[in-house]
Amino acid sequence: MTDSIDPAAFEARFADYLSHLGGVDVAALASVLERRPVRSGDVLISQGAPHGELLFVDSGILDVTVANASETPHTVASLEAGAVVGEVGVLAPGPATATVSCAGAGVVFALRSSALDALWSQHPAVASSLVQALCQVMARRIRSVEGDLDRLHDHERGRLGDLLNRLFGRAA
Repeated sequence: MTDSIDPAAFEARFADYLSHLGGVDVAALASVLERRPVRSGDVLISQGAPHGELLFVDSGILDVTVANASETPHTVASLEAGAVVGEVGVLAPGPATATVSCAGAGVVFALRSSALDALWSQHPAVASSLVQALCQVMARRIRSVEGDLDRLHDHERGRLGDLLNRLFGRAA
């Protein structure tokens, strides 16, 4: 999609996700990404709105907030350069589970779900490796939420934690 992405710099910045790919594979991935400058206050993903892309944070800080009907939004994460967000949306496009906004100016690289589909057709090993890395991201995030639930359970003497466990169960 763009020729302004340096594959070597991209691989270095996102080594946690791409270290198992070779230079040719990283170049194939970089070729389907869209470079987007972002400004402070920009909303990149809106909770509940249709969403279908993965964002690689090249620079800047992105705040991830979640809201429900009974409370104001609260920040659940601040992501810096080298992080990714939107993994659920790129794998299963649909309503976003959180709002992602810019806390400062920066650059993100976007991978649309349609570009991932094209990558599957043209470079299936690259797509497979990326999806494997995204599954690891999701697993880490699920485990983090489980830890939060355990701490909440202990803090609230089990009442709220028990309710959440009855509603959502435990991840394996």
